[in-house]
Order: sequence, then structure tokens, then C-alpha cells
Amino acid sequence: YTAPPKSEPGDKIIQSWDTASKEGALNDWSVGITALKHKNDLYILDVSRAKLSFPKLRSKVIGLARHHKARVLLIEDAASGTHLLQQLRHDQPQGVPRPIRIKPDGDKLTRMSAQSHQIEAGQLLLPVDAPWLAAFEHEILGFPGTKHDDQVDALAQLLGWKGKLSGRRYSIAGPRYCIDGEWSGGGVY
Repeated sequence: YTAPPKSEPGDKIIQSWDTASKEGALNDWSVGITALKHKNDLYILDVSRAKLSFPKLRSKVIGLARHHKARVLLIEDAASGTHLLQQLRHDQPQGVPRPIRIKPDGDKLTRMSAQSHQIEAGQLLLPVDAPWLAAFEHEILGFPGTKHDDQVDALAQLLGWKGKLSGRRYSIAGPRYCIDGEWSGGGVY
């Protein structure tokens, strides 16, 4: 796309984070993908990819959520993401949505394969030009053969959440319903 669509009722800015906690050259990247959910499509607006200590990561997540006016904040509940979820839920920073805990299910290849139909259906749109685009495309198109897969993780998480937006879900505690992108009833999904 050359420009994202004009915002309509029901559209949401969603951020999906796969976090790491160290700055070293050999460490994983922390990746945050910002997307506009418009109708049934996701427009990737921004990708943040950096090696950050936890305090800098927390500041980056808060800053980008505020900058993009995110309505949904997805954070993988693993490693530094667990601590980040706890801090953001406790502190409730102004202008930052309450984070949604995402617990990975299965290995990376399985998680991405389960979401590939959305990409094949043309529901994931990338800008024609962006400073992050080359590295993003390299990692996504090269997966699983690339050195890093942090952007793949954040994308699979984002696509998985989008796929759960419609319909009815069940948990041990009873039925769950999705209204305006928010789940009600039941336990943790």
C-alpha cells in the first residue's frame, strides 16, 4: 500500500510484541509490530526492532503505544515479556491499553504455518516503502532458514489474535464472546 486507509468505526491500532531483555550483539531482538486492523485486513504501519535492556524496552513499548494510539497491546508471556506484562498491568501508564497476555502454543514453525492462510488470502498488507521493510521481508520470506525469527514471532502472534476476533470461544469456566475485539466471560484465552 502507498497509504493506509482512512480510519472507520471498528478499526483498531494493534501492537504485537515479542520481547528480549539484553542489548548484546548475540542476543535476540525485541520486536514490536504496529498494525491497523481495517475490516478483515491488517496494514503493517511500523516495525520496531532493537536490542534493549528491560528499562529501555518498557519505555519503548509505552512510547510507541502512545505514539500510534494503540487500542490493543499484545505481549508474549515469556522471558522479559512476563515482567513487562506485570509492570504495565500494575502501573497502568496513561495512553497505553491494558496488555493482553499471549501464551505461545507450539513451536514457531507451527504457529506461523497456522496463520499463513491470512497472508495467502491477501489480508496482510505492507507499505511500498518503509525503513524497516527490507529486514522484515527478509526475515518473513526466509523463515525458517533465517538467523533470527523475532519478527516472525511477533507477526504470528498478531495474525493469531486477529484470527480469534470473531466467533465464540469456550474455556473451562464457560463460553467466551468477542465484542468489539474484547473477550468476555470464561478464563484466559
